[in-house]
Amino acid sequence: MLTHGRKKTVPRTVAPTRPSTHKVEAAGPTTIERAPDGLVLGRLTGFADGLPLILLPGKRQPIAASTTGTVSETHIDKLVAVMFIESDLAKPVVVGAIVAMPESETAGAPQRMELAATSELVLKCGPATLRLLADGTAVLRGVNVVTRASATNRIRGGNVQIN
Repeated sequence: MLTHGRKKTVPRTVAPTRPSTHKVEAAGPTTIERAPDGLVLGRLTGFADGLPLILLPGKRQPIAASTTGTVSETHIDKLVAVMFIESDLAKPVVVGAIVAMPESETAGAPQRMELAATSELVLKCGPATLRLLADGTAVLRGVNVVTRASATNRIRGGNVQIN
């Protein structure tokens, strides 16, 4: 319990969806559940009032989510990529439908995965970022960028600048 002057209040909490999530104390007596960093795969179960309903891992009921506009009724019962506004599990955003997934050592995984966005797609992990823009620009940033090839490693472009 939290004590504010002479009043005692009990923080409100949300049941965890996955062991990797953790709770963050918000200003005041409310506790919000922090979403995992990066993309989460959910299942599109339908639409309500124009918003997609998604079922997240560890949840029993689908929840309404915002969307970037890249999902439709044809994607119902398919996997969708989900991120969270301000890392809040109560604010999911569907960023796209999973068309296919890459080949994986995981049994039953599809051979290819494709994420689509109309103007910009950003993948982030720590200080590393891959940003893809609608004009064809691809920006890769990181503390250290490593490329490896067992054969020839080619760099091609209209103009290649090193340093």
